[in-house]
Amino acid sequence: MSPNDAKVRSDSIAMLALKCKLRLSLIEKPPLIENLLLVMLILKGSWIDPRLYDRLPQMTRLRVIYRFYAGENAKPRPHCYSKRLAFVSFLRAFEALGDAGRVVFLCDGGLPEEDILHVMRQAGEVVCTGSGSSRNSYLAALKMPRKCGWQEDIFWFAEDDYLYTPDALMQLIHAANAVPEADYFALHASIDDVYLRGECQTAQPPVWVEPLHRPGGEVRLDGRFWRRIDSTASTFGMRREALRQDERLLRLCPWSGCAWDHTSCLVAQGYEPYPWRHLFADLIVPSTPRNQRLRRAAVKIAMRVIVNLRSHRRPSQRRMLVSPDPALIAHMELPGFDNACWHKLAAETIRWAAEAPCLAGLRGLVLDHANRPGE
Repeated sequence: MSPNDAKVRSDSIAMLALKCKLRLSLIEKPPLIENLLLVMLILKGSWIDPRLYDRLPQMTRLRVIYRFYAGENAKPRPHCYSKRLAFVSFLRAFEALGDAGRVVFLCDGGLPEEDILHVMRQAGEVVCTGSGSSRNSYLAALKMPRKCGWQEDIFWFAEDDYLYTPDALMQLIHAANAVPEADYFALHASIDDVYLRGECQTAQPPVWVEPLHRPGGEVRLDGRFWRRIDSTASTFGMRREALRQDERLLRLCPWSGCAWDHTSCLVAQGYEPYPWRHLFADLIVPSTPRNQRLRRAAVKIAMRVIVNLRSHRRPSQRRMLVSPDPALIAHMELPGFDNACWHKLAAETIRWAAEAPCLAGLRGLVLDHANRPGE
C-alpha cells in the first residue's frame, strides 16, 4: 500500500468514526479487531493496519428501499429487459452484503406475481403502498427511514429497472468509507443530456459542479474512479444524517416539474436548479388535461421559486454527490443501455439465477427470458 493510499485510508477511518459516533450498538458482540480499531480511532493514531480498514464494510450498514411497480411504461427498452432480470441482478448484489445489508420492497400498483413475492419475503420485508405514481412512491420511500426508526449508515433508494453488477452494493459501502466527504452516492453516471433535453429543454440547462478536493478531483477505489457529478436519477444512496436533514427539501422537489430527480441533486448540493430567467419555461406537459393546466402551472412556479431559494444553503449543508467510472449499475432504457458490456452482464445474471438456491422459484422463468429471440 502506497503512503498516499495509507493516508486516504487513515483519513477515511477517522472521518467515519466522527460521523458514525463510534456506533458500538450496531455490533452485538464486537470481536477483538473492532475494539482495537475503535481504540486506534480514539487515539487518532497515524498508523492504520490495512486489515482494520478491510473490516470497515462489516461495520457500515446499508438499508435498501427497493421500489417495485407491478406495471410497465412505454419507455424504449433493450431487448433483454425485464423487471425480473433487474430484480435478480439486484438480489445478486444484495446477497454479497451478507449481514451488512437489509432490504425493504416497497410495492406499488398491487403485489407482484406470487413467485417474485415469495423471493422478496425471503430476502427482506415487503410493504405495499397505493401511491399510484412514481412521484408518490418516491415520496413514500423517503419517509420510511424516519417513520420506521431505521439506523443504518447508508440508505439506497432503488428503482426496479436497473441492472446491477455483482459487487455494486459492496462497492457503495467501500465508497462511503473511502470518500467520507461525500453525502450522496450514485452507481452510474450523471443523467444523460438526451434525457434532460426530453424532460426540460430550457428550464434546466447543464450545471458545472466543483470537483472533489483530491488529487485529480477523484478517488481511485478498486479499479474505479469516483468523481463528483451534478445529478443522477431516482436510484441513489445517501448517508443517514444527510437524509435526516434533507428529507423535507427532497420532498419539495418533485412538485416543481421537469426532471425532479435532477432538481433534487442540484438543490442538495447548493445549486439553483432553475435559472430565474427560465422560471416559466416548460411548465406544461402536452398530456396535461386543459382544465388542470393553469393550476399545475401555478404550483410548479411556486415550487420552483421555493427550491431555488432553498438551494442557497449554508456551506456545512451543501452536499456532495459522487459516482464511479466505470459504472456499477445501468438503467435499462435506450439509448443509454445499448452497450455490449451490459448485454453480457445480463446474460451472466441469467446464468447465475439458474444456479442460485435463493431463486429456486424464479429459476424456470428467468431461463425462459434467455430464450427470447435475439438473446
